[in-house]
Amino acid sequence: MDERILHVLSESDRPLSTNQVAEHTGVDWHTAKKWLDRLVDQNRVQRSQVSDRLTLYWDE
Repeated sequence: MDERILHVLSESDRPLSTNQVAEHTGVDWHTAKKWLDRLVDQNRVQRSQVSDRLTLYWDE
């Protein structure tokens, strides 16, 4: 799953929300969030909290 998410983020020309990553990878929002948080912890993905309801992610 790591590689699928990294591929989606690298192909995007802008940061993506958790929902957008979930849609592009075909997984549930909660699953995408779990994997994105893991990638952030590994310093492979960057994250910005835009609001209480919106977090954006992008690759290094």
